[in-house]
Order: sequence, then C-alpha cells, then structure tokens
Amino acid sequence: MLWSLSADRLRSSAIGLAVILLMVGISGCSETAESSLGSVQQEEGSSEKKSPTYSVTPDEMLPAEVASRLEVAALETLSASFGGELDVSLRTQLAKEYGAAIERYVLGDAADFLAHLEKSETLTDSDRKAFETQWKLGASVVSMAPMDDSMVSVNVAMVGGETVDGRPRLGSHAVQGSRRGANGIDDPRAQGFDVIEIVVPMKIRPMGADPVDGKFGLSFAFDHNRGEWVLVGLGVGQDGDRGVLTVPPI
Repeated sequence: MLWSLSADRLRSSAIGLAVILLMVGISGCSETAESSLGSVQQEEGSSEKKSPTYSVTPDEMLPAEVASRLEVAALETLSASFGGELDVSLRTQLAKEYGAAIERYVLGDAADFLAHLEKSETLTDSDRKAFETQWKLGASVVSMAPMDDSMVSVNVAMVGGETVDGRPRLGSHAVQGSRRGANGIDDPRAQGFDVIEIVVPMKIRPMGADPVDGKFGLSFAFDHNRGEWVLVGLGVGQDGDRGVLTVPPI
C-alpha cells in the first residue's frame, strides 16, 4: 500500500543532504497506490470546472492569515484524499510545512530567502547577487498574488521513487524550479521516496503581460533521517503563452 510502505520507510530509512530535481510526472505503482491516486486526480479534475474566486489576497491580509488559510485548506484536502492511508500527524506536519513554504516564497522577500539558504550553506558575494536577482524576477510573478484556498488540490508526483503517469499538470505553460540545496534531501527516485505536490490557483503575473489565471505548486518529500517533510521543488503554470513565466529560486 502506498502509505503503508511509506510508514515502513519512515521507521527504517536514513538519507543524506543534496540537490534534487522536482516536478516529475511518471509510471509504476501498486493497485492500492493507483486507487489513491485516482481519487486525487478525480478531485483535481472536478475543481478545474470551477472558476477561482481568489478570496485570499496577500496584499490586503496579514501574512499569518494567508498562511493559516492555506494550511487549513491543504490539511482538509490531504485528509479527504488520503484519509487513513497517510497518518494524521504526517498530514498535519505536511500542511504546516506547506504554510511555511508559502510564507517564504509567496509572502517573503530576497533577504528572507538568502537567510534561509545561509542556514545550511555558505554563499559568496557572487551567489548572493545572482540569487537576489533571480528572486526578484521570480517574485514579480508570484509574490502577493491573489489565491483561492477553496480550490487547493493534492497531486501524487512520485510513489516509492517511481513517477506516476497521468497526474494533473500545473497548466499548458509551466515553469519548474529545482532545489538549490538549503536543507535539501537526496534524489527521491534513488531513495524510493513518495513525493506530494500541493497546488493552489493563483492570479499570476507574467512579465510583460496582464495577470492571468494560473497555479502555484509546491512539492514535498519526507526526509526519513530528520523525520520531517522537505520542499523539493516548485512551479508555476498558466493556460496560454502570454508573457514570460519564472519562479523564485528554491
């Protein structure tokens, strides 16, 4: 079973830290895993039929309120999608980590991001300048953008290190980010990890174009060594191809 296997790995596996890639789409899983995935895909498909309301407005709300609303939405979606297949403590921990990542990448700034990187690695002046520039470009697309917490969805991106075919995509035009290395984990494929992607509708702002309907996704794998969920990648997507999309570095 998808999450039963994960629980065993939580008790027995240990991993090192490294740079990894994210936002994968793939094949191969057990009958139970396919069943769980099917329910997630069905929910995502039904949510696509609705129009986002963008009731979460970061430019008008306190960061803590934005993060809290998205945490609650993520937890509710995880519970509905997986139920007993994913322990309640793991669902809660993942939702909280999701909220923290939203604060960092949507509500934060370049200084916050650099401070996060420097917790686990030494940055040269050249590193700092490059990442600050990259952050500002990516933040112009996603920071302080309206979101719809009523349409948060969960995608299974990887099961036991195997990618999953047919999972919902961010959009017809998507940009993906890969892990820079701050508190990162080894490649989940080699480690046989499960990866979960949490997606929220967002009014993204492509550079050189008007705001459009889009999605913002954050993907997580479980670090068995530390006993916690770790962000392994992010991406933004839109329908159509207007303007230029980019993402903050992670």
